[in-house]
Amino acid sequence: MKTKRLFMAIAVFFLVLGMVGCAPSAAQIQRAIAQTRIAAPYPTQTPYPTPTLYPTATLYPTPTLYPTATLVLTIKPEHPVFTWAQLIDFILKDHTNWNVWSKTYTCVNFSMDLVDNAKSQDIDAWIVAVDFTGQPEGHAFVAFPTTDRGVIWIEPQSDNAYTVSQIGQPLCLANNPGKCWPYGELTNIIQPAACDRVTHECWQDSK
Repeated sequence: MKTKRLFMAIAVFFLVLGMVGCAPSAAQIQRAIAQTRIAAPYPTQTPYPTPTLYPTATLYPTPTLYPTATLVLTIKPEHPVFTWAQLIDFILKDHTNWNVWSKTYTCVNFSMDLVDNAKSQDIDAWIVAVDFTGQPEGHAFVAFPTTDRGVIWIEPQSDNAYTVSQIGQPLCLANNPGKCWPYGELTNIIQPAACDRVTHECWQDSK
C-alpha cells in the first residue's frame, strides 16, 4: 500500500514538471521521495494500571479474659432431718396397716410396702427381721432413724412403735416401756434385711 502511494506521488511530480517544461534533478527526486514517506507512528504506550492499595489490616481487640469460675458444691444430705413427731405424722397418714394379712401377704409384705412408701417421700427406712424365744417363725419390722429419739422400730400391721432392743432382751413400746412384745426375748436380729415377697424369706442386705 505504501509502495503504491509512493509511485503515485512520483508520477504526479513528474507530471507537474512536464507541464512546466523542466526535468527534475536527482536531488529533487530524492526530496519528493522523502516527503512522501509517512513515518510509522509509534504505538501509544499503554499506561500501567494504578496499583491497588490493600486496606490496612483491622486490629481486633484483645480478648477479654473472664475470671475463672468458682465451683461451689452443695452437699445435700442423703435424707432430710426426720424427727419423732414427723415419724408419727407419716405413720398416721400411711395406710399400709389397712392391708389384710394372709398366707401370701405376711408381715414381710407389710414391711416391704411401708419401706417403699417411706422412700417415695425421701424418708430413710429399712426392714428389720427378728426371731423370738420359742417361736417357730420370726417377724418383720421397719426401722426409722429419728434425730431426737434415735432409731424406732415400727410394727407395720399395727403401727406400734418400739424402742430398739438387743438380743436377749424384750422388745418394748417406745411410749410405754412396761409393755413389751408378748413372745419373749429377741434371739436374732437381721438389719438391714432384704426379703422375698413370695417366699417371705429375709437375709442380710449387703448393699
